[in-house]
Amino acid sequence: MADFIHLRNASPYSLSRGMLRLREMVAAARQYQMPAVALTDRDNFFGAMEFSQTAVEQGIQPIIGVDAAIGFDHDGARLVARVGLLCQSLDGYQKIIGVMSDAYGRQEPGTDFVMPLTAFENNQGIIVLTGGVQGALMPLLYRGKEELAAAFLEKLATLFPGRCYVELQRHHNDIREDIIQRAAEPMLIDLAFKKSLPLVATNDCHFMTPNLVVAQSVLMCIAAQKKMTDDDHPQLTAEHYFKSATQMTSLFADVPESIAQTKVIAARCHFILEKTKPIIPVYRPENLAPAMQNKSADEILAIMARDNLLKKLQLLKIEEAQWPEYHNRLDYELSIIKEAGFSDYFLIVADFIRYAKDNGIPVGPGRGSAAGSLTAFSLGITNLDPIHYGLFFERFLNPGRIEMPDVDIDFCQERRDEVLHYVKEKYGETHVAQIITFGSLQARAALRDVGRVLGHPYGKIDDIVKLLPFRFEAAAVGDDSNESEEEKEKRNRKLPLALQQSPDLKKLYDGDEVTRQVMDMAQMLEGLYRHAATHAAGVVMAGRPLKEIVPLYRDAKSDGNLLMTQFSMKSAELAGLLKFDFLGLTTLSIMDRCIRKIKEQRGIDINLDTIPLDDKKTFEVFCQSKTIGIFQFESDGITDLLFKMQPDRLEHLIAAVALYRPGPMDLIPSYLARRSGKEKIEYDHLSLHQVLAETNGLPIYQEQVIEIARVFAGFSAGDADVFRKAMGK
Repeated sequence: MADFIHLRNASPYSLSRGMLRLREMVAAARQYQMPAVALTDRDNFFGAMEFSQTAVEQGIQPIIGVDAAIGFDHDGARLVARVGLLCQSLDGYQKIIGVMSDAYGRQEPGTDFVMPLTAFENNQGIIVLTGGVQGALMPLLYRGKEELAAAFLEKLATLFPGRCYVELQRHHNDIREDIIQRAAEPMLIDLAFKKSLPLVATNDCHFMTPNLVVAQSVLMCIAAQKKMTDDDHPQLTAEHYFKSATQMTSLFADVPESIAQTKVIAARCHFILEKTKPIIPVYRPENLAPAMQNKSADEILAIMARDNLLKKLQLLKIEEAQWPEYHNRLDYELSIIKEAGFSDYFLIVADFIRYAKDNGIPVGPGRGSAAGSLTAFSLGITNLDPIHYGLFFERFLNPGRIEMPDVDIDFCQERRDEVLHYVKEKYGETHVAQIITFGSLQARAALRDVGRVLGHPYGKIDDIVKLLPFRFEAAAVGDDSNESEEEKEKRNRKLPLALQQSPDLKKLYDGDEVTRQVMDMAQMLEGLYRHAATHAAGVVMAGRPLKEIVPLYRDAKSDGNLLMTQFSMKSAELAGLLKFDFLGLTTLSIMDRCIRKIKEQRGIDINLDTIPLDDKKTFEVFCQSKTIGIFQFESDGITDLLFKMQPDRLEHLIAAVALYRPGPMDLIPSYLARRSGKEKIEYDHLSLHQVLAETNGLPIYQEQVIEIARVFAGFSAGDADVFRKAMGK
């Protein structure tokens, strides 16, 4: 094992401040034989879950921390200092995220984020690092304010007894900071000795290797709207890279105890963010019938689902001979839902959909895997009969490998927020939040920003940007739901692909120095996160206040009304939060306006739930490819498919949507040829006829893959779904 461990590291989650990609940082720690490594992004835990999972996978102990702004008041003076906070235990982590969430909740738009130091009274399980040159102690000592420096350090030592470390850093920054560092360090060591506090050496790492220092400066200039030629442009020196233990030991050879303390701190930190079982909120029933009072969520769900199913069977005029199939399917689903502990989830979703419908807010009929649930159909969550359409419940909730349910719910774009407000009012502001997402430097923006920062003429950069392919030819990845944010970022980098796919760009790159400089720099920065935003649809809920489970965040540039989880969607689910997708769909808004106009001008009431699905004039519209404004039928490719296909029933439209996706798209020529009789319909095995007859012998639906595995190989529905998911890769 190495003698030194890095305790100060800024990743891309520091938003235009850090370039240490998590996997690269963990791999470097492993290469340098460091048994542990810390993540300390500025004022956030955005990457904490992903970092923890990544480190554990590589056999490295994750140390979860934050570079935090702390407010300290002393004798009428206000001091804002940057310190490092490291989580020793779950108690420490929960204390930090609670204080942080409260601070973001109170933060005024346009102000800097600061956590009050007094909020950390009675804390356990937190180690504090006092900060180097960017902290408070060195600048205060350099300016002769020994009393304030001593008071601040005394306060830290009191609040974090036995857990306060005086931080030493030697970056040899710009001339001013270097002078402060060299002059103040002896005074800082003396002060630590007087207070009987241990010293610890850190390197404020922002990038992997020294040659990335210019890219780091360009990144910071992009965020600060500066040019590299500006006298006050932000920059770091080449010393802010991820050094080896040998290099750090040599750098602090005169204070070896500061090196040894890094391993002591690592040994004291034993907190790891792990996958947690769903913390499901409790359904809050209102106006229940007396017979439903004091019943469990499982019982309430079963009663509501069975009663509503009976009404639907009668409304849809399903023959009574088929009723046992429906009742058996419902009982099967309810047993799995009960076993998984998801009854409250179904009741909550049904409740806010019912609220929307009762208040005239248009709701979609349901899509995604939830359409395979008869329970969801019975409760009105979806409006598709899964038995009629051959949809499988196991795609939604697999009894063999139970995962968090996921219902995509479309609401009218203009009134979506009303439903969100209802949920927050009913289940509490502290129990509901939106999900964060991260805006990154995309290919074209990266080129333009780099060109501006480096001072190149706009026209020159514009010529380079115009040579990027309009569409990048990237390989399909299938189901990417398990990808980390970092993996998605890497997959989405387009500039390396551009040089492969645009001969003109490659020629200019090879022959022009400016193009090469801008392209190389932009490739280093492409995909790095530049800002946080609110996910378009994701909402999470929990059975207890969210700030006890995940840190919350508010963008200082926002209107102050949005609280988000600091974890992105995948990390929030790993932390145990239940996710709901409140999708705002403009199509529903347009349809709602049309229905109201028809009623106002023609006196005709249209109910979308009961419109005929075999209207000839409607299919003429599709056959003529006049589908602009029709959801999922607007692109040039699918309108061309419709014209060739000449659909005359709903199943043809379903097939068109399924075919026009990566993978099945390759089957379009054969599908059309078989449909027109130009190609013989063949089956690889007789047992497949019943599965593939509807689609001319070709498997284009994921449900068909499941059914093939069941019929041909004898898989259970659960195992068949695992097989389907693997095929998606």
